[in-house]
Amino acid sequence: MSSNIEESLVESTITNHTDENNSNNLNKNINESFKTGNLISNVLKDLLSKNKTLKIYNKKVKEQSNMCFSSKKKPKISISDYLHRIIEYTNIENSTLIISLIYLDRICQNDILLTEYNIHRLLFICIISSIKYNEDIIYENNYYCQVVGVSIKEFNKIESEFLTLIDYILYVSEKEFLKYKYYLEHYSF
Repeated sequence: MSSNIEESLVESTITNHTDENNSNNLNKNINESFKTGNLISNVLKDLLSKNKTLKIYNKKVKEQSNMCFSSKKKPKISISDYLHRIIEYTNIENSTLIISLIYLDRICQNDILLTEYNIHRLLFICIISSIKYNEDIIYENNYYCQVVGVSIKEFNKIESEFLTLIDYILYVSEKEFLKYKYYLEHYSF
């Protein structure tokens, strides 16, 4: 069974190809971001379901419980609702969401297993980091804290740990970006 995002996307890629028009219209951009957000939340829900079936799942939950990414309780908000909240309050670009998915996969490649206890925090830090890397309009960390529901102290600790885990490498090549974009657009669920 796969435990990282790229493998999960590849496994579910279908051969249909759809062309989407590119537009600078803000409403279209937001709608596109919500569409991509829906795809990402479906990928993550599927991946969490697969991960739960792994023999190492409970062991990893316990091992990762002391990490700043892990919550003591499962968040009550669904991944989909959480992601929509972030999109709504940040006006994130579609491309930035795809970059955040790449960052999330990089975390998984560092022996982090996505679980119900860490997915929300990992998702938000990947999204906020991708916003800071890719967007022209960036808000202060206090604003992001209000959007995602963590204290500034927690946020800074999570951000620092995230950057350390990915060796501060935020750059995403065009080839890598296009590969994830393609897999995401052709994901079947």
